[in-house]
Amino acid sequence: GYALAMLTASYSPVCWYGTSNTSRWIWATGDHGMHETMNAGSTWDGLEKSGADFAGNSFAVNPNNSNTIIAAAQTGNAGNGRIYRTTTGTSGTWALVTTIPSDNFNGAWFSKTDSTKAYVAGTTDGYYSTDTAATFITVSNRKPVAVYDGDGDIVYAINDVDPVVWYKSIDNMQTFATCTGFTANGVMDCSLSSTNANLLIATRVTGINLWNGTTWSNITNDLPVDPNFGTTYGFGCLIDPDDNTHFLCGLTSAAQGRPYTFIYESINSGTNWTSKMLNLSTNGS
Repeated sequence: GYALAMLTASYSPVCWYGTSNTSRWIWATGDHGMHETMNAGSTWDGLEKSGADFAGNSFAVNPNNSNTIIAAAQTGNAGNGRIYRTTTGTSGTWALVTTIPSDNFNGAWFSKTDSTKAYVAGTTDGYYSTDTAATFITVSNRKPVAVYDGDGDIVYAINDVDPVVWYKSIDNMQTFATCTGFTANGVMDCSLSSTNANLLIATRVTGINLWNGTTWSNITNDLPVDPNFGTTYGFGCLIDPDDNTHFLCGLTSAAQGRPYTFIYESINSGTNWTSKMLNLSTNGS
């Protein structure tokens, strides 16, 4: 199956849809829990664990067995989330993963090339598994943010401080090398190429950066945001899985107390950007 997520904010949506059964979807948001449909959206069932809503931005489905799922459930105050696992599907038995402590979770992945390997991102720490998510090992100050489709041992992680430090692991989060050149604070989202493990883009608080396997560079360039909108913040970004020069990114801003959102596209690796938004005179009303 395929999944879509955003790495920051507890309210970011996550969705998954099956490839062997394209009528089965799982959709979740941090504030409205996790839901599943078996009939392409005609009806939905809410998923809960002991009365706790599953958090929207942290679940993963095993690519070789879609009945094996890990998901975060939030219980009340921030920091009280726990990771649960099922091997019998969403309606089956969910067991607490006791080797991951309470935390705020920011992402979960199974390796697409070796589904015995899985990863979970906490607030600052990372967790990895080599036994199909039955147990996890903690890696302090290495929060995973991207797992490479072509080799699930390749993982990008951040030390989420200011300024943010990026790391790359090629051995399932057991050792890391530093990705030098990123000097910004506030990473909002990132996207890793599906076919090039050394191509990654990341939105930060005030722009967009690109990793080329050697160093980071600023590719904010000529993003045509009207200065009347004031400070602009990056959020979502995406590298086209079929074209490594084709990027999409989202920016948000505020003017006169109203939120504005912008979508931009580059077809030349971030050298130039064009707006993909419909110009509505009632924008923000």
